[in-house]
Amino acid sequence: MNGAGWETQTDEFEYTATAGRKTENFRSQNVVSVLKCGKENAKRVIVGANYDNQTSDVKVGDYPLLKGTEGHGAYMNGTGVATLLALAQKLTGIRLDFDLYFVFFGAGEVYNRGAESYAESLKATEIADTLMMVNLQRIGGDKIYAYSDEVKTDHGTYVTEKSKEYGEGFHSVADTLPRMDVEYVLGIGYTHMGMVGGSRPFADRNVPYVNVFGGTFDNFGFALDESNGKMNIAYTKDDTTAAMDERMSGYADKMSNVANTLYGCFTSDDFAESVKNARENKMDYSLIMTEWI
Repeated sequence: MNGAGWETQTDEFEYTATAGRKTENFRSQNVVSVLKCGKENAKRVIVGANYDNQTSDVKVGDYPLLKGTEGHGAYMNGTGVATLLALAQKLTGIRLDFDLYFVFFGAGEVYNRGAESYAESLKATEIADTLMMVNLQRIGGDKIYAYSDEVKTDHGTYVTEKSKEYGEGFHSVADTLPRMDVEYVLGIGYTHMGMVGGSRPFADRNVPYVNVFGGTFDNFGFALDESNGKMNIAYTKDDTTAAMDERMSGYADKMSNVANTLYGCFTSDDFAESVKNARENKMDYSLIMTEWI
């Protein structure tokens, strides 16, 4: 993605993983491409997708950390990477009102270590200047969801409304019952698919975010499945392009819809103005999650 206004670099990072009684250091890298607007003190938008998959076993010494699936990672997360590349192609040569950062995260399947490393590398001023972060993963299945909080947000509403101009609009996770878990995420006493992924480290730093992903919550149990009556192929041996062609014939259209939607957002004259107050309007969950003694 070098040339035509894009500047690309590779940022290597190290992370530590523990399994059983063994701890080991690993190395990975993020690939960062920047489309500068040419303005001083410019705001920024970050769009990311993890490029790794869980094909093979990952071990710490002799202890298993991640179980390999033998799949190719076509759905999780080849679709997110391909959508990001398609969006980059559409935006090449265009001058925006803000700097645009495309980040291909490494070690996404190891607890979002790439996204965490990149978010941690940002200075406080860079965090403050970030209008929004968009994460892309699993772009296929019955529906495309756009999650930005448990309540409506300015930036989430802007993206969702824009999506209706390019086909079937993005769906809201908040309309469904969340899958309960023992982990507290973002100050809330439960978690679901919308809250996790590459957007999580940015949400932890109070960066407005939209997590865009595909599937359906309409099946029994409200877990994220691939489509109505079909289990999710992500993290299985069936995560291949052949299986996607057979089971979700419309995935290419959904990827195009997501790329077109974000292109429409970023090139609209009112985008930056519409999302600039996202931090100030964020829900304060401490008001409802206080532990009374």
